[in-house]
Amino acid sequence: MAPPQDQAIEIPLFGQLRVRRDAIGVPGPRSRKSRALPAFLMATVRPYRREKLCELFWDLPANPKAALRWALTRIRKAVDSAVRPRIIAGRERVAFDGAGLNVDLRAIRTCLSDAAASYAELEDAARRLGEDLLDGARRGSTRLDGAGDAAFASWLAAEREDAAVIRAGVLGRLARPPDAPRGAVQTWLRLREEAAPDDGSAKAVPSVGAPRRRVHLRARRIGFAGCGTGPRSPEPRWAPVRRR
Repeated sequence: MAPPQDQAIEIPLFGQLRVRRDAIGVPGPRSRKSRALPAFLMATVRPYRREKLCELFWDLPANPKAALRWALTRIRKAVDSAVRPRIIAGRERVAFDGAGLNVDLRAIRTCLSDAAASYAELEDAARRLGEDLLDGARRGSTRLDGAGDAAFASWLAAEREDAAVIRAGVLGRLARPPDAPRGAVQTWLRLREEAAPDDGSAKAVPSVGAPRRRVHLRARRIGFAGCGTGPRSPEPRWAPVRRR
């Protein structure tokens, strides 16, 4: 008998947060915190201590560790498969194994790190960056801004500001390549002007508080999605651990 094959899983982090298996939607957790948790783990690409996640998302319940275990159980139903678990939870740390998944944030990172990215790839990156990071789970759902504590809110605000700045740069690149369709250059230039006008009032420019937020977050060892063009270390390979 042939070994079971893993399903193709797609998880967009920009716009409506959702999970698709072989192009079919998978019901996810209803709780905002349970939806924000895996997205945060995927975006920051690093493991976190259970205590840190409880502090970020469940600082109010009488038993935050039990709330975290409950959320991990619901998340596994949406993202784990019989072939490969995605939620890697040990006694002390929790991580998300995103290797091989179709995640829009990873595609954008790859595109922006390639100086020879095609027009179609840049166009797709601009479209994705036009959506807010972690905007919600489905139409009519609430945004995930209030899913965690003040540190989570600061992280999310900083990432959205970075994405807006990067989108302005992508729009500028779209207006330059020789293979841009006739008439498209003016459209991209107009969109870039709306995102970052030359008068310095660009709504895409990070607010004055962004650097201060980053210092505070790094002091608390909270990572960043980092969808910029700088080099990144490869995603870690998680050793299998016993589920809890």
